[in-house]
Amino acid sequence: MVDVITVLLLSILAGLLGSLVGLGGSLITTPALVALGVPVKYAIAAGMVTIIATSSGSASSYVREKIV
Repeated sequence: MVDVITVLLLSILAGLLGSLVGLGGSLITTPALVALGVPVKYAIAAGMVTIIATSSGSASSYVREKIV
């Protein structure tokens, strides 16, 4: 079983590092989750959920500002 605190700290670190370097968080979190024992298909799915959430938020912002 994966420790929730470890995953939380890993997520915060991935968010900080991703925003500083300009990388997607999935590039960091997917291998880390696999290293923590999460099955690959669940680690990839977690990355996909974050991509969908981020893209949806960006798209709604663009529509609201009438950029699109």
